[in-house]
Amino acid sequence: MAELFATPVLEVRWAKVVGDPEPNKWEPTKRPSWSIEALIDPQNPEHMQWVASAEDHFAQFHGDQGKKSANWLAIGPDKEDRTKLVAKFKMPQFTRKDGTTSPGPTVMDAGKQPWPHNKLIGNGSKARIGYTIYPWSSPSGQGVTMQPTHVQVIELVEYSSSGAPSADPFQVEQTGYKLPDADANCPMPGSSVVITEPQGTGIPF
Repeated sequence: MAELFATPVLEVRWAKVVGDPEPNKWEPTKRPSWSIEALIDPQNPEHMQWVASAEDHFAQFHGDQGKKSANWLAIGPDKEDRTKLVAKFKMPQFTRKDGTTSPGPTVMDAGKQPWPHNKLIGNGSKARIGYTIYPWSSPSGQGVTMQPTHVQVIELVEYSSSGAPSADPFQVEQTGYKLPDADANCPMPGSSVVITEPQGTGIPF
């Protein structure tokens, strides 16, 4: 069994780890995959300690004399915020010999309870990412890919497809237009944050 590693709690974005894998829009012949990005603060010692351990994966799998490719590790300056680094995790879906497909990451809440398949993780959420290392070689050099196997959501920012906050600034009105069969006493959805101390073993959190 591949060794499991884990990040500290990091701010995440573009979390495509819930439900089916995402197809590759630019190269449709490639396998669909699950992916997530995590932001790293260079001023945070815990963050940089993890970056150092991630860089050590190269020597672990390719040796001290391995030739590093230009993109040997998916950690680098963030294009959106130059004061931070971004780490990218990606795991393709494989088709087994019996025709079945490999599962995606196991996602859970802060209390390690299973994550609903219809609840997406919005940008700005905070999470730990459990991952394995896939070493690879190419004519230009070698590298490692961090493949996400587990995600523990510590603080949730609700996903909004429009980019607007999912919480709204309105209150329920007792009068005015209502859709047929609408329940005026049903509150509009809002975001919530659940933080508990993780317990137990068996995963890297």
